[in-house]
Amino acid sequence: MKSVRIAEFKSRLSKYLRLVQKGAEIVVMDRETPIAKVVPFGPAYDDFRVIPPKKGFEHIRTLKFEPPSKKTDSLRALLAERNRG
Repeated sequence: MKSVRIAEFKSRLSKYLRLVQKGAEIVVMDRETPIAKVVPFGPAYDDFRVIPPKKGFEHIRTLKFEPPSKKTDSLRALLAERNRG
């Protein structure tokens, strides 16, 4: 199994996809941390299908948001969000 950093993977994407097509497995690394594994599409994925979302999301288009305030304390907002979980 070959590992490659993100920048290298992005710059030579076609090369790595050809390797995967030939059967190789590629682990994409963020510095020293593995973040993704690219594997060949094969029999294990024959029943792979995309399931559309359930109905009920139409209201997202009608959501109203408050305009952003002119002064924002980003640290306070971040801490408040973290405290909410």
